[in-house]
This record gives sequence, C-alpha cells and structure tokens, in this order.
Amino acid sequence: MGISPAIVGSDAPCCNGNGAGVVVNGSVYGGGNNADVKANAEVNINMGKVLGSVYGGGNLGSVGTFTVDNDANNNVTDGKPICCSENTGICIVTISGNVAIGPEKAMHMTASGGPDDLGHVFGAGKGTVTNPNCEVMAYVDSTKVTISGNVLVKGSVYGGSESGHVLNNTGVFIEGGQIGCSKDKTGRLDDEIWGESYTPPTGDLSELECDSWPFEAPFAPYDPFANAEGDLDKYLNGTSTAGGRRSASDGHTYYGNVYGGGSGCIPYFDTTDGISKYFSHAGTVEGRTYVEISGGHILTNVYGGCETTNVLKTATVCMKGGTVGVPRTVSQIVNHPVTGYVFGAGKGDQRIYFNKETNVNDAIVIVSGGRVYGSVYGGGEDGHVLRNSKVTIEEADGETPNYYWHNRYQLL
Repeated sequence: MGISPAIVGSDAPCCNGNGAGVVVNGSVYGGGNNADVKANAEVNINMGKVLGSVYGGGNLGSVGTFTVDNDANNNVTDGKPICCSENTGICIVTISGNVAIGPEKAMHMTASGGPDDLGHVFGAGKGTVTNPNCEVMAYVDSTKVTISGNVLVKGSVYGGSESGHVLNNTGVFIEGGQIGCSKDKTGRLDDEIWGESYTPPTGDLSELECDSWPFEAPFAPYDPFANAEGDLDKYLNGTSTAGGRRSASDGHTYYGNVYGGGSGCIPYFDTTDGISKYFSHAGTVEGRTYVEISGGHILTNVYGGCETTNVLKTATVCMKGGTVGVPRTVSQIVNHPVTGYVFGAGKGDQRIYFNKETNVNDAIVIVSGGRVYGSVYGGGEDGHVLRNSKVTIEEADGETPNYYWHNRYQLL
C-alpha cells in the first residue's frame, strides 16, 4: 500500500501536485478494518503527513493464511493461529523522504484526559483489549519496518503490534530520520545538536528531550483507572493501585522509543480482582525480534523487547550508527535519569502484579558504531530475560551476521 497524492480526512490542505500536501488525518493500515488480508500487506510512505499512526497490519483483521487451534483438550485458546502458510502473513512498512508521522501540534504526556497517544509506527496491526475474541484477532506472521531519510516519527516505532499479535519474527531498521519530537516542538532538531562541539542549554531539564511524565516522588507509573481525586493510590472501588496513579510521576514517555516487539501497554479493568491489568498476549511476539540502527536519531530509548508484553524467543539489538538519547548536562541527567539507554530486553512496569510479564527468552546487544548518550544494558528496564543476556562492544565490520537476519524476514 503506498501513499499517493491524495487527501484523506476532513479539513486537509489542498494537494499542491508534488506530494508535499498529502495529509492523512487519521491512521494508515496495510490491512483491513475487521476483515483479513489472506496474503501479505505493505505500506510505503515517502511524502506528506499522517496525523494518526501507521500500522503494517489491519485494525482488527489479520494478515496471512493461518491454521488455527481447535483442540479443546489442550492449553491453547481455540481459534488461535498456530502456523501460517508459506509466503503469507508478512507485513512490510517502509517510510522514507520528508515525512511526518503524528499530530501537527506538540504532543504531551500530561494532556487533559490522558497522554497524547498518536504518531507511532507499528510493523503489525492494531488489535484491541476489549473484544471477547481479542486473543485470536489481529495476527500477522512476521514484520519488517524501515525508517530512513528525513522522516520524523513523533511517537515511537514498534516491530510488533499495539494490542495484536506476531506469530513469528519482527525486524526494525532505523537508517535515518528522527524518532521522537522535543517537548513543545513540532519539527526535527537542528543537525548542529549532534556535533561533537555542541553544548546543551542549561536548565533543570533538557528542552531537547521528548515530553514526559515528571520524575518525582512517589515515582508512580501511569494507571488510567486510578482515582482522579481523593485517595490517588486507590481505584474507585477502594482497592489499592499498588503505586499506580492517574497522573504518573516516573519520568517515562510514549515518545521517542524504538521497540523490537509490540506495545501491549493498554490496560483493562478486571472487575473480579478489582484492579487494572495488562493482557499478557496483547502485543506479543511469539518468535524473535531484531533492531538494527545504522543512522538517525532516537531521542529516548531502544528496547529489543516489548513495551509491557513478551517476546517468546531471542531479542537482538545491533547498533552500527546513529544516536540514542540527546546531549544533556550532568544536572539534567540527574533530574531525569530514565532516557538515553539501549536495553536488550523490554521496558515493563515496576508494579508487582504487572511485573510478571515483559519477558524475553534471551537478549543480545551489539554496539559497533554510533553514540549512546546514556548506558547500554543486556537486559531490560523493568522487563526480564528468562535465560541469557550478552553485550558486545566491537569494531564494525560493515555486515550484519546472517544468523541474526534472514531475507524472508525470519530470524534464524
């Protein structure tokens, strides 16, 4: 699917004939709304703006021809895809040139009613956590996402799905562009910022970073179901949030991150237990993930795994160039110490009843070029590595080992 010189949505500016005026007021999906695409899906964007988000797969529909489980006697949910027909189920997203993904206004985590949550790129589909059949919906087999040129992605980039599923593997290639948008800004940072001689502006917090929740006591993660007034550490039913709050204070952001896996960060309220929970399957990658950074600027963090859900096999991050984080003073780092990192595994949530998930089986990080303004971890932030992690800092050889990436977008 390619974006051609056309306008989608209301109140869009007139196309000037060369593609610069192309505006999609909503989101772009490679797949269908409620219906499936039985072969493959492809999204190519090389001009204009998408004010919502980009999905390689569908909204609720799947991409691929799947065999599903119908054995009522096993532990697999009936109707869940268990294998995909050869040469189907592949979602490819390629964004290059002078393209902007996300609202034209500045985005804020502290926006009225909840964080601005647009401007993202997903290799797979959207999915949902509210449909009773959500566990067997919005499947794809494998994905490949490539960002290059002067692209500005105001949100984050995911190899996987928002709340759907990837049956096998994902690949994310950041070759250029900027991931994330500085707070109160709507465009890319000037090139001089990335020079060796650049001196960051002083102040308690960096104006170059993406907007985020404040980093202050009680360092609470975001919970949209927590009380908006009264006892902020409880739900309306009086049950404790275990530290979550409607207005978070853990310093995190939805913007400027790259994930090898999916998101899964949209919670639901479990009326039986009286607390909010994540669906452990939402955003899951059942195979391997691979992130390769050869250029561009990633303003917040890189994760080989998922935001809050699981990668069932190995997560790999291979950095050959580009930057992660932004230049900051020592005091700015102390005041907001949660950005500028490369993690081999996932992000996670520090609360105990959320922190059973965000797992990867093994994690590999290879850094042979570029600049990381923070630190490099073989494991996750609050996510887990169930077996081994390995970090290698080495001289670049110009080639990606073929045991990390295969030309059918299947990691070996």
